[in-house]
Amino acid sequence: MRSVWQLFYDILWHPFLAGWLLWQLLGRKNKEMRRAAAERLAIYPPFSWKTRPVIWFHASSLGEVLSLIPLMQKLREKFPHSQVLSVSTVRGEGVARQKSGAEAVLYLPFDISYLVKRALQRIAPDMVVIFETEIWPNLFWQCARRHVPLVVVSGRISPRSFRRYRLARPFFASVLRAAYFLMQSEEDARRIGEMGAPAERVQVCGDIKFDGLRTQLDDKDIAWLHNTFAMSHPLLVAGSTHAGEEEAIFATYATLKSEWPDLSLILAPRHLQRLKDVTALLDARALPYRLRSTLLSPEPASIIILDTYGELGKIYYLADVVFVGGTLVPVGGHNIAEPAALGKPVLFGPHIANCQKQASVFLEQKGAAMVYSTDELTVRVRELLADPARAMRMGERARDVVIANQGAMARCLDELARLAKR
Repeated sequence: MRSVWQLFYDILWHPFLAGWLLWQLLGRKNKEMRRAAAERLAIYPPFSWKTRPVIWFHASSLGEVLSLIPLMQKLREKFPHSQVLSVSTVRGEGVARQKSGAEAVLYLPFDISYLVKRALQRIAPDMVVIFETEIWPNLFWQCARRHVPLVVVSGRISPRSFRRYRLARPFFASVLRAAYFLMQSEEDARRIGEMGAPAERVQVCGDIKFDGLRTQLDDKDIAWLHNTFAMSHPLLVAGSTHAGEEEAIFATYATLKSEWPDLSLILAPRHLQRLKDVTALLDARALPYRLRSTLLSPEPASIIILDTYGELGKIYYLADVVFVGGTLVPVGGHNIAEPAALGKPVLFGPHIANCQKQASVFLEQKGAAMVYSTDELTVRVRELLADPARAMRMGERARDVVIANQGAMARCLDELARLAKR
Protein backbone atom coordinates (compact mmCIF):
# COMPACT_ATOMS: atom_id res chain seq x y z
CA MET A 1 0.00 0.00 0.00
CA ARG A 2 1.31 3.43 -0.90
CA SER A 3 2.12 5.75 1.97
CA VAL A 4 1.09 9.39 2.15
CA TRP A 5 4.75 10.28 1.56
CA GLN A 6 4.87 8.31 -1.69
CA LEU A 7 1.61 9.79 -2.98
CA PHE A 8 2.71 13.33 -2.11
CA TYR A 9 6.11 12.83 -3.75
CA ASP A 10 4.54 11.51 -6.97
CA ILE A 11 2.15 14.47 -7.13
CA LEU A 12 5.08 16.91 -6.87
CA TRP A 13 6.69 15.35 -9.98
CA HIS A 14 3.76 15.81 -12.33
CA PRO A 15 3.92 19.58 -13.02
CA PHE A 16 7.52 19.05 -14.12
CA LEU A 17 6.55 16.03 -16.22
CA ALA A 18 3.77 17.99 -17.97
CA GLY A 19 6.16 20.82 -18.86
CA TRP A 20 8.82 18.42 -20.02
CA LEU A 21 6.38 16.53 -22.27
CA LEU A 22 5.21 19.80 -23.81
CA TRP A 23 8.82 20.80 -24.48
CA GLN A 24 9.43 17.43 -26.11
CA LEU A 25 6.40 17.82 -28.36
CA LEU A 26 7.24 21.38 -29.45
CA GLY A 27 11.01 21.10 -29.78
CA ARG A 28 12.94 19.70 -32.71
CA LYS A 29 14.81 16.62 -31.57
CA ASN A 30 17.30 14.35 -33.32
CA LYS A 31 17.30 10.57 -33.04
CA GLU A 32 19.60 10.45 -30.02
CA MET A 33 17.53 13.04 -28.16
CA ARG A 34 14.35 11.10 -28.88
CA ARG A 35 15.94 7.90 -27.58
CA ALA A 36 17.10 9.67 -24.42
CA ALA A 37 13.61 11.09 -23.90
CA ALA A 38 12.07 7.64 -24.28
CA GLU A 39 14.46 6.22 -21.70
CA ARG A 40 13.52 8.97 -19.26
CA LEU A 41 10.02 7.48 -19.52
CA ALA A 42 11.41 3.97 -18.94
CA ILE A 43 10.78 2.97 -22.56
CA TYR A 44 13.67 0.58 -23.10
CA PRO A 45 14.37 -2.08 -25.72
CA PRO A 46 13.87 -5.68 -24.58
CA PHE A 47 16.75 -7.02 -22.51
CA SER A 48 17.95 -10.61 -22.63
CA TRP A 49 20.54 -11.36 -19.97
CA LYS A 50 22.90 -14.25 -20.67
CA THR A 51 24.24 -14.18 -17.13
CA ARG A 52 22.63 -13.62 -13.77
CA PRO A 53 22.67 -11.93 -11.37
CA VAL A 54 21.97 -8.61 -13.08
CA ILE A 55 23.41 -5.59 -11.29
CA TRP A 56 22.06 -2.15 -12.13
CA PHE A 57 24.63 0.60 -11.45
CA HIS A 58 23.86 4.30 -11.47
CA ALA A 59 26.29 7.21 -11.79
CA SER A 60 24.91 10.62 -12.58
CA SER A 61 27.66 12.67 -14.22
CA LEU A 62 30.79 12.10 -16.28
CA GLY A 63 33.07 12.25 -13.24
CA GLU A 64 30.97 9.74 -11.35
CA VAL A 65 30.89 7.39 -14.34
CA LEU A 66 34.68 7.47 -14.57
CA SER A 67 34.98 6.79 -10.84
CA LEU A 68 32.46 3.93 -10.90
CA ILE A 69 33.86 2.06 -13.92
CA PRO A 70 36.90 0.58 -12.06
CA LEU A 71 34.53 -0.80 -9.40
CA MET A 72 32.34 -2.37 -12.08
CA GLN A 73 35.35 -3.95 -13.74
CA LYS A 74 36.71 -5.34 -10.46
CA LEU A 75 33.30 -6.72 -9.46
CA ARG A 76 33.03 -8.54 -12.78
CA GLU A 77 36.34 -10.24 -11.97
CA LYS A 78 34.93 -11.46 -8.63
CA PHE A 79 31.96 -13.37 -10.07
CA PRO A 80 30.06 -13.57 -13.39
CA HIS A 81 27.08 -11.24 -13.77
CA SER A 82 25.44 -8.83 -16.21
CA GLN A 83 25.80 -5.09 -15.77
CA VAL A 84 23.45 -2.20 -16.54
CA LEU A 85 24.74 1.36 -16.13
CA SER A 86 22.31 4.27 -15.96
CA VAL A 87 23.33 7.92 -16.17
CA SER A 88 21.71 11.35 -15.97
CA THR A 89 23.86 13.44 -18.32
CA VAL A 90 24.81 13.40 -22.00
CA ARG A 91 28.53 13.51 -21.17
CA GLY A 92 28.16 10.65 -18.74
CA GLU A 93 26.29 8.55 -21.28
CA GLY A 94 28.91 9.03 -23.99
CA VAL A 95 31.77 7.92 -21.78
CA ALA A 96 29.71 5.09 -20.28
CA ARG A 97 29.06 3.62 -23.72
CA GLN A 98 32.70 3.98 -24.68
CA LYS A 99 34.43 2.72 -21.54
CA SER A 100 32.16 0.87 -19.12
CA GLY A 101 31.79 -2.51 -20.83
CA ALA A 102 28.25 -2.74 -19.44
CA GLU A 103 25.76 -4.91 -21.31
CA ALA A 104 23.37 -1.94 -21.36
CA VAL A 105 23.82 1.81 -20.92
CA LEU A 106 20.70 3.92 -20.48
CA TYR A 107 19.25 7.04 -18.91
CA LEU A 108 17.77 6.84 -15.43
CA PRO A 109 13.98 7.24 -15.67
CA PHE A 110 12.25 10.12 -13.97
CA ASP A 111 11.63 9.19 -10.35
CA ILE A 112 7.88 8.66 -10.65
CA SER A 113 6.45 5.45 -9.23
CA TYR A 114 4.98 3.96 -12.41
CA LEU A 115 8.10 4.81 -14.45
CA VAL A 116 10.42 3.27 -11.87
CA LYS A 117 8.18 0.17 -11.71
CA ARG A 118 8.40 -0.18 -15.49
CA ALA A 119 12.19 0.19 -15.44
CA LEU A 120 12.54 -2.46 -12.73
CA GLN A 121 10.23 -4.80 -14.64
CA ARG A 122 12.25 -4.38 -17.86
CA ILE A 123 15.72 -4.58 -16.32
CA ALA A 124 14.81 -7.11 -13.61
CA PRO A 125 17.93 -6.38 -11.52
CA ASP A 126 19.06 -8.57 -8.66
CA MET A 127 20.80 -5.60 -7.06
CA VAL A 128 20.95 -1.82 -7.59
CA VAL A 129 24.16 0.10 -6.85
CA ILE A 130 24.13 3.90 -6.64
CA PHE A 131 27.43 5.79 -6.62
CA GLU A 132 27.90 8.46 -3.97
CA THR A 133 24.51 9.68 -2.74
CA GLU A 134 21.74 10.30 -5.23
CA ILE A 135 18.59 9.69 -3.23
CA TRP A 136 15.73 8.89 -5.62
CA PRO A 137 12.85 8.05 -3.27
CA ASN A 138 10.71 6.02 -5.68
CA LEU A 139 13.70 3.94 -6.75
CA PHE A 140 14.45 3.22 -3.08
CA TRP A 141 10.81 2.42 -2.27
CA GLN A 142 10.25 0.20 -5.30
CA CYS A 143 13.45 -1.78 -4.72
CA ALA A 144 12.39 -2.35 -1.12
CA ARG A 145 8.96 -3.50 -2.28
CA ARG A 146 10.54 -6.01 -4.67
CA HIS A 147 13.17 -7.11 -2.13
CA VAL A 148 15.94 -5.97 -4.47
CA PRO A 149 18.99 -4.87 -2.43
CA LEU A 150 19.85 -1.23 -3.11
CA VAL A 151 23.38 -0.23 -2.09
CA VAL A 152 24.83 3.27 -1.95
CA VAL A 153 28.58 2.97 -2.62
CA SER A 154 31.12 5.58 -1.57
CA GLY A 155 28.25 7.52 -0.08
CA ARG A 156 28.67 11.07 1.11
CA ILE A 157 26.36 13.74 2.49
CA SER A 158 27.63 17.31 2.22
CA PRO A 159 26.98 19.68 5.14
CA ARG A 160 24.70 21.79 2.95
CA SER A 161 22.63 18.81 1.81
CA PHE A 162 22.48 17.44 5.36
CA ARG A 163 20.91 20.62 6.68
CA ARG A 164 18.10 20.29 4.10
CA TYR A 165 17.65 16.54 4.51
CA ARG A 166 17.46 16.76 8.30
CA LEU A 167 14.45 19.07 8.06
CA ALA A 168 12.55 16.24 6.34
CA ARG A 169 13.75 13.35 8.49
CA PRO A 170 10.38 11.50 8.66
CA PHE A 171 10.23 11.50 4.86
CA PHE A 172 13.81 10.27 4.40
CA ALA A 173 13.46 7.66 7.13
CA SER A 174 10.75 6.05 5.01
CA VAL A 175 13.01 6.22 1.95
CA LEU A 176 16.22 4.90 3.51
CA ARG A 177 14.91 2.16 5.79
CA ALA A 178 15.64 -0.83 3.48
CA ALA A 179 18.81 0.28 1.64
CA TYR A 180 22.46 -0.40 2.47
CA PHE A 181 25.00 2.41 2.81
CA LEU A 182 28.77 2.10 2.31
CA MET A 183 29.83 5.59 3.31
CA GLN A 184 33.08 7.48 2.74
CA SER A 185 33.69 8.60 6.33
CA GLU A 186 32.45 8.37 9.91
CA GLU A 187 30.89 11.81 9.49
CA ASP A 188 29.00 10.71 6.38
CA ALA A 189 27.81 7.60 8.25
CA ARG A 190 26.61 9.75 11.14
CA ARG A 191 24.70 12.04 8.81
CA ILE A 192 22.94 9.26 6.89
CA GLY A 193 22.02 7.71 10.25
CA GLU A 194 20.52 10.98 11.49
CA MET A 195 18.50 11.12 8.27
CA GLY A 196 16.91 7.80 9.17
CA ALA A 197 19.09 5.00 7.78
CA PRO A 198 19.14 1.99 10.17
CA ALA A 199 22.51 1.72 11.94
CA GLU A 200 22.88 -1.98 11.05
CA ARG A 201 22.72 -1.07 7.35
CA VAL A 202 25.44 1.60 7.47
CA GLN A 203 29.20 0.93 7.14
CA VAL A 204 32.25 3.10 6.59
CA CYS A 205 34.17 1.78 3.57
CA GLY A 206 36.05 4.88 2.36
CA ASP A 207 36.17 6.77 -0.93
CA ILE A 208 36.64 4.53 -3.97
CA LYS A 209 37.70 7.52 -6.05
CA PHE A 210 41.19 7.03 -4.60
CA ASP A 211 41.32 3.39 -5.73
CA GLY A 212 40.31 4.01 -9.31
CA LEU A 213 43.07 6.56 -9.85
CA ARG A 214 46.25 5.90 -11.76
CA THR A 215 49.43 7.21 -10.20
CA GLN A 216 51.25 6.85 -13.52
CA LEU A 217 50.18 6.77 -17.15
CA ASP A 218 51.22 3.94 -19.43
CA ASP A 219 53.55 4.48 -22.37
CA LYS A 220 50.63 4.49 -24.84
CA ASP A 221 48.88 7.38 -23.07
CA ILE A 222 52.10 9.35 -22.70
CA ALA A 223 52.84 8.94 -26.40
CA TRP A 224 49.29 10.08 -27.22
CA LEU A 225 49.74 13.22 -25.12
CA HIS A 226 53.01 14.15 -26.80
CA ASN A 227 51.58 13.40 -30.25
CA THR A 228 48.52 15.57 -29.59
CA PHE A 229 49.77 18.56 -27.61
CA ALA A 230 52.83 20.69 -28.32
CA MET A 231 52.69 22.84 -25.20
CA SER A 232 55.66 24.82 -23.95
CA HIS A 233 56.43 24.77 -20.25
CA PRO A 234 55.65 25.77 -17.61
CA LEU A 235 52.06 24.58 -18.14
CA LEU A 236 49.05 25.49 -16.02
CA VAL A 237 46.03 23.16 -16.32
CA ALA A 238 42.66 24.36 -15.03
CA GLY A 239 40.09 21.57 -14.85
CA SER A 240 36.29 21.60 -14.49
CA THR A 241 35.97 25.38 -14.36
CA HIS A 242 32.71 27.30 -13.94
CA ALA A 243 31.49 30.82 -14.68
CA GLY A 244 33.46 33.28 -12.57
CA GLU A 245 36.56 31.08 -12.50
CA GLU A 246 37.75 31.46 -16.07
CA GLU A 247 38.19 35.20 -15.49
CA ALA A 248 40.50 34.43 -12.56
CA ILE A 249 42.48 31.86 -14.56
CA PHE A 250 42.93 34.14 -17.56
CA ALA A 251 43.93 37.06 -15.32
CA THR A 252 46.52 34.88 -13.59
CA TYR A 253 47.81 33.62 -16.92
CA ALA A 254 48.07 37.13 -18.41
CA THR A 255 49.95 38.42 -15.36
CA LEU A 256 52.43 35.55 -15.23
CA LYS A 257 52.96 35.39 -18.98
CA SER A 258 55.10 38.51 -18.72
CA GLU A 259 57.31 36.72 -16.17
CA TRP A 260 57.38 33.34 -17.94
CA PRO A 261 57.07 34.03 -21.69
CA ASP A 262 56.77 30.29 -22.41
CA LEU A 263 53.87 29.83 -19.98
CA SER A 264 51.03 27.76 -21.48
CA LEU A 265 47.48 27.06 -20.35
CA ILE A 266 45.00 24.23 -20.91
CA LEU A 267 41.54 25.02 -19.57
CA ALA A 268 38.65 22.55 -19.40
CA PRO A 269 35.22 24.09 -18.76
CA ARG A 270 32.99 21.80 -16.72
CA HIS A 271 30.07 22.37 -19.11
CA LEU A 272 30.79 22.65 -22.82
CA GLN A 273 27.59 24.56 -23.51
CA ARG A 274 29.47 27.50 -21.95
CA LEU A 275 32.21 27.34 -24.58
CA LYS A 276 31.18 30.59 -26.28
CA ASP A 277 31.23 32.43 -22.97
CA VAL A 278 34.73 31.13 -22.24
CA THR A 279 36.16 32.02 -25.64
CA ALA A 280 34.52 35.46 -25.46
CA LEU A 281 36.61 36.18 -22.36
CA LEU A 282 39.76 35.28 -24.27
CA ASP A 283 38.73 37.43 -27.22
CA ALA A 284 38.12 40.36 -24.87
CA ARG A 285 41.68 40.01 -23.58
CA ALA A 286 43.05 39.47 -27.10
CA LEU A 287 44.58 36.18 -25.97
CA PRO A 288 45.11 33.72 -28.85
CA TYR A 289 43.84 30.19 -28.27
CA ARG A 290 43.03 26.92 -29.97
CA LEU A 291 40.15 24.53 -29.37
CA ARG A 292 41.25 20.97 -28.65
CA SER A 293 38.84 19.67 -31.33
CA THR A 294 40.72 21.63 -34.01
CA LEU A 295 44.13 20.11 -33.24
CA LEU A 296 44.92 17.78 -36.12
CA SER A 297 48.57 17.47 -35.15
CA PRO A 298 50.75 18.66 -32.25
CA GLU A 299 50.72 22.30 -33.32
CA PRO A 300 52.21 24.90 -30.93
CA ALA A 301 49.59 26.81 -28.93
CA SER A 302 49.87 28.92 -25.79
CA ILE A 303 46.25 28.36 -24.73
CA ILE A 304 44.09 25.35 -25.49
CA ILE A 305 40.43 25.13 -24.49
CA LEU A 306 39.44 21.52 -23.96
CA ASP A 307 36.16 21.04 -25.82
CA THR A 308 36.24 17.24 -25.81
CA TYR A 309 35.16 14.67 -23.26
CA GLY A 310 37.17 12.13 -21.28
CA GLU A 311 40.68 13.55 -21.82
CA LEU A 312 41.23 15.81 -18.80
CA GLY A 313 42.43 12.99 -16.53
CA LYS A 314 45.32 12.26 -18.89
CA ILE A 315 46.09 15.91 -19.63
CA TYR A 316 46.82 16.55 -15.95
CA TYR A 317 49.98 14.48 -16.51
CA LEU A 318 51.46 17.33 -18.59
CA ALA A 319 50.84 20.02 -15.96
CA ASP A 320 53.36 21.84 -13.82
CA VAL A 321 50.53 23.30 -11.70
CA VAL A 322 46.84 22.33 -11.56
CA PHE A 323 43.80 24.33 -10.51
CA VAL A 324 40.59 22.35 -9.84
CA GLY A 325 37.41 24.29 -10.54
CA GLY A 326 34.02 24.55 -8.94
CA THR A 327 35.85 25.86 -5.88
CA LEU A 328 36.39 29.61 -6.36
CA VAL A 329 32.64 29.95 -6.90
CA PRO A 330 29.95 28.28 -4.74
CA VAL A 331 29.57 25.06 -6.71
CA GLY A 332 31.08 22.63 -4.21
CA GLY A 333 34.22 21.42 -5.95
CA HIS A 334 35.28 18.57 -8.21
CA ASN A 335 37.79 15.72 -8.12
CA ILE A 336 40.98 16.95 -6.46
CA ALA A 337 42.47 13.47 -6.22
CA GLU A 338 42.71 12.91 -9.99
CA PRO A 339 45.61 15.34 -10.63
CA ALA A 340 47.05 14.62 -7.18
CA ALA A 341 47.42 10.93 -8.06
CA LEU A 342 49.72 11.93 -10.91
CA GLY A 343 51.97 13.84 -8.54
CA LYS A 344 50.83 17.33 -9.45
CA PRO A 345 50.64 20.30 -7.05
CA VAL A 346 46.95 21.17 -6.79
CA LEU A 347 45.28 24.50 -6.05
CA PHE A 348 41.59 25.00 -5.34
CA GLY A 349 39.22 27.56 -3.84
CA PRO A 350 37.26 27.54 -0.56
CA HIS A 351 33.97 26.13 -1.92
CA ILE A 352 34.64 22.43 -1.36
CA ALA A 353 31.40 21.07 0.17
CA ASN A 354 31.31 18.19 -2.36
CA CYS A 355 34.86 17.06 -1.61
CA GLN A 356 35.52 18.42 1.87
CA LYS A 357 37.00 15.25 3.36
CA GLN A 358 39.23 14.73 0.34
CA ALA A 359 40.40 18.35 0.34
CA SER A 360 41.10 18.33 4.09
CA VAL A 361 43.43 15.35 3.79
CA PHE A 362 45.44 16.99 1.00
CA LEU A 363 45.66 20.27 2.91
CA GLU A 364 46.76 18.54 6.13
CA GLN A 365 49.55 16.72 4.29
CA LYS A 366 50.55 19.85 2.33
CA GLY A 367 49.81 18.16 -0.98
CA ALA A 368 47.50 20.99 -2.06
CA ALA A 369 46.78 24.63 -1.26
CA MET A 370 43.60 26.66 -0.98
CA VAL A 371 43.27 30.07 -2.63
CA TYR A 372 40.54 32.62 -1.94
CA SER A 373 40.84 35.11 -4.77
CA THR A 374 42.33 35.84 -8.17
CA ASP A 375 45.24 37.66 -6.54
CA GLU A 376 45.99 34.73 -4.25
CA LEU A 377 45.74 32.30 -7.16
CA THR A 378 48.31 34.36 -9.02
CA VAL A 379 50.62 34.46 -6.00
CA ARG A 380 50.40 30.69 -5.43
CA VAL A 381 51.00 29.80 -9.08
CA ARG A 382 53.94 32.23 -9.18
CA GLU A 383 55.49 30.62 -6.08
CA LEU A 384 55.22 27.13 -7.56
CA LEU A 385 56.57 28.14 -10.98
CA ALA A 386 59.47 29.99 -9.36
CA ASP A 387 60.45 26.98 -7.25
CA PRO A 388 60.05 23.75 -9.28
CA ALA A 389 61.57 21.69 -6.45
CA ARG A 390 58.89 22.96 -4.08
CA ALA A 391 56.20 22.18 -6.64
CA MET A 392 57.61 18.68 -7.07
CA ARG A 393 57.60 18.04 -3.31
CA MET A 394 54.01 19.23 -3.08
CA GLY A 395 53.01 16.93 -5.94
CA GLU A 396 54.80 13.97 -4.34
CA ARG A 397 52.95 14.57 -1.07
CA ALA A 398 49.69 14.70 -3.02
CA ARG A 399 50.43 11.33 -4.66
CA ASP A 400 51.35 9.87 -1.27
CA VAL A 401 47.93 10.91 0.08
CA VAL A 402 46.19 9.07 -2.74
CA ILE A 403 48.21 5.89 -2.21
CA ALA A 404 47.68 5.99 1.57
CA ASN A 405 43.90 6.25 1.15
CA GLN A 406 43.46 3.42 -1.32
CA GLY A 407 41.72 0.24 -0.19
CA ALA A 408 38.09 1.37 -0.10
CA MET A 409 37.30 -0.49 -3.30
CA ALA A 410 38.27 -3.88 -1.85
CA ARG A 411 35.96 -3.31 1.13
CA CYS A 412 33.08 -2.26 -1.12
CA LEU A 413 33.63 -5.21 -3.46
CA ASP A 414 33.45 -7.69 -0.61
CA GLU A 415 30.17 -6.25 0.63
CA LEU A 416 28.63 -6.07 -2.87
CA ALA A 417 29.61 -9.68 -3.56
CA ARG A 418 28.01 -10.74 -0.28
CA LEU A 419 24.76 -8.93 -1.00
CA ALA A 420 24.60 -10.12 -4.61
CA LYS A 421 24.80 -13.75 -3.53
CA ARG A 422 22.11 -13.56 -0.86
